[in-house]
Amino acid sequence: MIETTDYSTTTATLGRSAPEQTATVGAGVGMMVTGGAPLVTDPDTPQELRDAEWYWGKISRDVAKEKMMDAQDGSFLVRDAINDAGEYTLVLKKDGTDRPIKIYHKNGKYGFTQECTFESLVSMINEFRTTTLKEYNTILDISLLYPISRFEDETLYPTAGDIHQLAQTFYETMQKLNDLQNMRESTLETFNQAQSHLELRRQAQEAFIEADKLFNDQLLTQARYEKEAQPHEMRSLAQNRTLIENRLEELRKCKKNLDEDMERERERMRELQREAMKLKPEILNLSKQKDQYLEALKRQSITDAQIKQILKDGYLSATNPDSTHDLPHLDETTWLRERYTRQDAEKKLANKPTGTFLIRARNAGHYALSIACDGRVNHCIIHQTERGYGFAEPYFIYDSLKSLVVHYATNSLEEHNDLLQTTLKYPAFAPNLPSGSGSGSGGSGGSGGGGSGQTGTGSSTSSSTSTRQQAPSGGGPAWTSFAA
Repeated sequence: MIETTDYSTTTATLGRSAPEQTATVGAGVGMMVTGGAPLVTDPDTPQELRDAEWYWGKISRDVAKEKMMDAQDGSFLVRDAINDAGEYTLVLKKDGTDRPIKIYHKNGKYGFTQECTFESLVSMINEFRTTTLKEYNTILDISLLYPISRFEDETLYPTAGDIHQLAQTFYETMQKLNDLQNMRESTLETFNQAQSHLELRRQAQEAFIEADKLFNDQLLTQARYEKEAQPHEMRSLAQNRTLIENRLEELRKCKKNLDEDMERERERMRELQREAMKLKPEILNLSKQKDQYLEALKRQSITDAQIKQILKDGYLSATNPDSTHDLPHLDETTWLRERYTRQDAEKKLANKPTGTFLIRARNAGHYALSIACDGRVNHCIIHQTERGYGFAEPYFIYDSLKSLVVHYATNSLEEHNDLLQTTLKYPAFAPNLPSGSGSGSGGSGGSGGGGSGQTGTGSSTSSSTSTRQQAPSGGGPAWTSFAA
């Protein structure tokens, strides 16, 4: 049975920076509460979970309660269970009450009971988006209907304000981040060098210990010889003993100096470790800020080329390297068709150059991008949400279809699907559309007005597309194509 707790019956000690407490409620049910500020995610969290809008990371019970305030029944979010590393808490609104539900994580699998059967937390939550939880708890006859999205939380992103000031802040943050990263790398490199030197000295220390043992053995042998020696041998044996003792004393002085040097080196290494550890939280914080400023810039339709220009010059140039003022894309009639079907799109785009595209409305809702690429016609869903248009989370950031089209006129679709190495180059209904086979060179990037595709051999239009492609390393999530 699912473990749930009514907040109103829970008693726990709360305080600033207080550790998470467990309070017993009813029949021994545990309730996790904590103080502290929201944390979007941990760098070690799997990418799939970090991309989930309903996952809030290490936030406290109070913060979760604040986010769930005034939410309707079926609203939910997931946070980390701080006292149980690797486990999570689902917070679900039911009958106007926030109900925390423990999520178990055992042997790499997840579940609402000790018997974990789901391969990932994301797949588990997705399962109960359409299935109720009553099989685990009869009072939870409800599905996970409305995710409380952290992407909609304005406190997680800086406001746009003056776009030039935002660009300047982004640049300064990147500079600080690079400086600290270089400082930490230099510190760690010095630490590694010191560690290598210490290892060599440790080997020398072992050699000194062996030499000390050898000289002591010689002194024992010397004492035995002196005990059995003839009178005329005593003088030379005494001289030999003095020589051994002097060498042993010198050896021990050298070893003492080596021991002192090694202790100083260890203290230096401890200091280097402290410096590196001290820099790490600041680097993580700056990295988070950098991502937020970058996201804010992209929300203002700043292109990748402009981002590179900002990082190079330290400011946003008044001249846009990817200026879109003269693009036919600004005229929606050159690419938007409300009543076009999939078959109409494939007929229109057959044998067209890579990058030729149109957008059409779908019977199932939302819109669809149809685009020719390397002899195939690909169809991709464009989601329309309260936050805006986009292909996949967390990129629902365009306030209109036109904004989305203008952005991808100068930015490759490869960031979402590594098979679509092209921009939205040619609106299908624009005048003077280049002619040529669909196998023509599309490439990534470009200004959206490049040359025509090269003639291919035997290319044909595909009536279906792959169901899902892996996103390229470091890029956004892959999107899902559809057949409709």
